[in-house]
Amino acid sequence: MPFKELQGDWLASSFAKAANDHTTPGADIMKVYKKEDMIKSLMFMISFNIGQLAYLTSVIHDIDDIYFVGNYIRDNNIGKEKITFSVDMMS
Repeated sequence: MPFKELQGDWLASSFAKAANDHTTPGADIMKVYKKEDMIKSLMFMISFNIGQLAYLTSVIHDIDDIYFVGNYIRDNNIGKEKITFSVDMMS
């Protein structure tokens, strides 16, 4: 079963700090939080979703090996690492 060992704070924290900031107006979010932190959180979220979709599709279609190619992972070590992490965690 996927997510059997998923800790609740692994993904929920991707944008939790900004999402739970009820004192900063939306227009000022980029002034309060670093652009680099927002981009890193977004890359983590996108990469985890790619890995999750790939893994679940492989389960549905009884596929043993998953390969990733394309511009998203080319020269994107964080993306590769997070996709691998999500597939490994679910399998």
